[in-house]
Amino acid sequence: FKRPGDEAGSWDVVLPEEVCQALVAHPQFDPTTGPILQQIASSRKPLLGALAELLRHPACDVRPASSKLVQLAVESGRLDVVGVLLRDERIDVTMARYAPFKMVINTWSVALFKVLLARRDVSPAALDNYAVCACAERGLVELVSLLLDDGRVDAGARQNLPIRAAASGGYTAVVERLLRAPGVDPAAIDNFALRKAVARGHADTALLLLASPRVKPSLEVAALALRLAADAGEDRLVAQLI
Repeated sequence: FKRPGDEAGSWDVVLPEEVCQALVAHPQFDPTTGPILQQIASSRKPLLGALAELLRHPACDVRPASSKLVQLAVESGRLDVVGVLLRDERIDVTMARYAPFKMVINTWSVALFKVLLARRDVSPAALDNYAVCACAERGLVELVSLLLDDGRVDAGARQNLPIRAAASGGYTAVVERLLRAPGVDPAAIDNFALRKAVARGHADTALLLLASPRVKPSLEVAALALRLAADAGEDRLVAQLI
């Protein structure tokens, strides 16, 4: 259907569920028609059955539309559709510089992470360990744990960015989980994690870092931390640093 005022060649395809089902059932239906797949993927209606039928069709080549389909489903808030797409390994989440992969990661959905990790063609360490870095930065301890338990990510990637980001945000539970992961240096970049935790008033996070035998701040860093803790009235930190 073409909306009034649309430029030539611009179409707005709106397909009710019953139409989708009828199309799928028609013997001459061509499931590779891009707008139809895209409409189903982005629809807020329960069209999962129609989408599944399209993906099962032997003539359906969804690979060229992988990125667009995932994008539409994510932008429409249809995480259930994203799950259906991810379970079809013809959907290439690495195309367009891993754009679909990043879109799935940025849903912060535990269920989708599990589906993504189950795929044979996807490494959770893609894009220089983007997933664990992004989840740590947002304090998503369940997702960080899921990625670390998988065993394929580098928890110390990007100069220990995960623990530095988690400490900066005061995400103590994430810091605690990262401290138990191999390859993590909590004292990296002159105790960046500790300095940020103290500077931002994250006392529990700072105390956790100080309790680690791997965190041995220099006199300069210790003095700075002591001053910041005293200014903030963090008596526990002051006692730990003295």
